[in-house]
Amino acid sequence: MENQKVMNRGLVVVGAVLIQLALGAIYAWSVFTPSLVLEGWSKADTQWVFAIGLASFAVFMVFAGKKL
Repeated sequence: MENQKVMNRGLVVVGAVLIQLALGAIYAWSVFTPSLVLEGWSKADTQWVFAIGLASFAVFMVFAGKKL
C-alpha cells in the first residue's frame, strides 16, 4: 500500500471561506461605490479599483489552483 499525503481538512475549510469572502467582495462592489462617490471619488476611479481587484483575484486564483 502506498502512503498518501492527507491534507489538513481545517486548512481546506479556511481556504474555502477566504475564497468565498473574496467572491462576495466582488459581487458586493456596487454597495461600496456610492459611499466612495460621496467621499469625493469619481465613478471612473471606483471602476478602476474594481477592475484591478477583479484582475488580481483572477491572477491569484491561477497560482492558487496550481498550488493545490
